[in-house]
Amino acid sequence: MNKENPNTILILENRAFPVTSERSALEGCGYSVLVTDTLERAEELLSSAPVSLIMSDIDFDPKDGCAAAIRSLLAGRDMPVIFLVHSLVSFLPSELKEVATYGFATRNSPAFVLSAAVENAMELFRLRK
Repeated sequence: MNKENPNTILILENRAFPVTSERSALEGCGYSVLVTDTLERAEELLSSAPVSLIMSDIDFDPKDGCAAAIRSLLAGRDMPVIFLVHSLVSFLPSELKEVATYGFATRNSPAFVLSAAVENAMELFRLRK
């Protein structure tokens, strides 16, 4: 874990749109960041690392759908989820309404915007408990 910020973020990326800038931005803000593009690896990481929050591309796991993947990952777990969208006018799949969402962030946002989204999600999650 990072001494500046004890939160670890798991980013679920779509292979077609790597999360290089998001990862760098969040690491620059002091977060520990894990990245995967498969559901199987995400399960492994959640079982072996102290993940505080999931940040998922809305197009993660196009085979079964992002919402199904998130529901699978959250089974027996309680943590906030933020979705990465490609633009402010992105179409949000209706299936995402089935997942408890703690916010959205636009791809390639500046570090302070991503960090604020994470901080807000963590605070909402804490208040919900």
